[in-house]
Amino acid sequence: EEKPANPRSNLASMGIYIFSFKALKEALCKLVEEKPLSDISITELCLEADINRMTFYKNYGTIKEVVKEIYFDYFDEMIKMIPDDWQRDEKGIELSIECIRFFKDNYKRMAALTNNYEDKMFLGMMIEHYMQKRKVEETDILKRYSFVYETMGSFTILTGWLAEGCPISEEQLAQFIMKMSDAIESIE
Repeated sequence: EEKPANPRSNLASMGIYIFSFKALKEALCKLVEEKPLSDISITELCLEADINRMTFYKNYGTIKEVVKEIYFDYFDEMIKMIPDDWQRDEKGIELSIECIRFFKDNYKRMAALTNNYEDKMFLGMMIEHYMQKRKVEETDILKRYSFVYETMGSFTILTGWLAEGCPISEEQLAQFIMKMSDAIESIE
């Protein structure tokens, strides 16, 4: 069934569909909070997003591609928060706290996507995406290893902190991650 039985808008009731990437992503995030990603069909996603399947297939091949875009949206938001000239000073701590809050605010949704999907894919994409954005050279193997270690370590600490109910303050966490990063950088 292409046209929803109970369209949510007048445009949809007239058979006019205005495709919105944002609406599709929001629909997937809503559905994945209700059930495993593997149980969500493209038809169900399209009905939730109020788009027809043909529109979906013009833009995506699989739901996995939508998940990747959601990941990239989150990655880009976090990258925007920390400038290239980020320093490990008071402003750096404030920016780190801002990132921690962003991650905390979006954790439930991201956890639903990563827990229902391959965590390895998420981590691999995150590292690859950040390396490209931060222009880490593939040929500088030690710099790359250091970057991967720091990124995965920070991510693991952050997700552990959230899973444990945030037992220390955001500022304490930011300072701890920064100290760990300093230690890694001193090895380089």
